[in-house]
Amino acid sequence: MIYYLKRCIGLPGDTIQIIDKVVYVNGEIFPNPKYVKFERAYILPKDQPDPRIFPKGAPFNEDNYGPIVVPKKGDVIKIDFSNFDAWETFIKREGHSIEIKNGKIYIDGIEKNEYVVEHDYYFMMGDNRDNSLDSRFWGFVPDKYIVGSPIIVYWSWNPDIPIFNIFAKIASIKFSRIGMIIK
Repeated sequence: MIYYLKRCIGLPGDTIQIIDKVVYVNGEIFPNPKYVKFERAYILPKDQPDPRIFPKGAPFNEDNYGPIVVPKKGDVIKIDFSNFDAWETFIKREGHSIEIKNGKIYIDGIEKNEYVVEHDYYFMMGDNRDNSLDSRFWGFVPDKYIVGSPIIVYWSWNPDIPIFNIFAKIASIKFSRIGMIIK
């Protein structure tokens, strides 16, 4: 089993949007973490969708994403042919089959036009924003995959301080919780 450490930026029911690399949660700017890192000086334009982005077929990229609502248990999602691709993976991850047959949508073999969410979900992002596979790529993380919160982050110090300045380097170590451990 592989574990990942990502920052939780969206709770069940929150609306997430990224505009020109600035993260918004429920319409308010989500402050950048102290050591957030951007490797690219340029911003991917809104009209340049990335086919790797979640949900499948969305016109988003990692710098311009959403708005998208983080699902919560009990939410009802309308399913039709226009959003089938976007929700197919999500519904399968909840343990159900979904297919189009004879011009109709079937979930677990029963014709449906809506789906009731079974878990609370979270939206996770890495602090290395231009080089992080996270919820922008995998999708929402169900509550059952969150296994804990870190107490400290091993070797997370300011990379801009030279190693020969060891006392300043040690002083830059972060001892705060920065996210959730997910599997």
